Amino acid sequence: MRVKSGGLEYKFPNLEKTLSYAKGQIEIQNEGSQISAILSGAGPGMQVLDYCAGHGGKAAILSMLMKNSGQLYLNDIDQSRLINVPLRMKRLGVKNYQIINYQDSKNKLAQFFDIVFLDAPCSGSGTWRRKPDLKWKFNQKKLDNNLKDQKLILSEAKNAVKIGGKLIYVTCSLFDSENDQQIRNFLQNEKGFRLVNYPEQWPFGIKNMPINAKNKDTETLLLSPMTNNTDGFFVAILERLE
Repeated sequence: MRVKSGGLEYKFPNLEKTLSYAKGQIEIQNEGSQISAILSGAGPGMQVLDYCAGHGGKAAILSMLMKNSGQLYLNDIDQSRLINVPLRMKRLGVKNYQIINYQDSKNKLAQFFDIVFLDAPCSGSGTWRRKPDLKWKFNQKKLDNNLKDQKLILSEAKNAVKIGGKLIYVTCSLFDSENDQQIRNFLQNEKGFRLVNYPEQWPFGIKNMPINAKNKDTETLLLSPMTNNTDGFFVAILERLE
């Protein structure tokens, strides 16, 4: 903090340059991301697949929930996004993970996982408050491509869920077409799955339940910048019955 003629000047510290960050004692992540991972229901000893792991942020939380036990598999369609994951996991002390190419192992891993966490590619409209330029680069064609990709990934990821296991569908989108409508379409075609009411998987009590940004009671959760002061996130929990 500095005192200048015009008043006080305050510069926020760069947390990534701190010793606590280097030691893995802190991690920087939007609250919405954390909530979506917590709702996965991941726990100690489970077999968990992070199907679209990206840079491993939510995978780190999944490992924390698993208490560094069981096995956490990280996959991404773009394997180059996983390059820096080992460094991140080493800093955070995560040891119960392995990076895989799911397409190469999908037959062996069919109906294998307790939880498949699917952070699907989407418009990212829930992050536009931080990246307002993105909405000017977005169009209907990109949305249509997202919807096709989401449908395809859902149809592939479901095969990895064991009976009694759960498929967690997550987006950082505020668009119904990428969220509830995508889930409605999935359930129409997949009779072996049911939608789980998200409060059933919230471990911190009803008083600490995230407020649902939707105006009506629903089994899925929508977080929004206006309602929750987080990035926009959608979470649907699907249980495999057969």
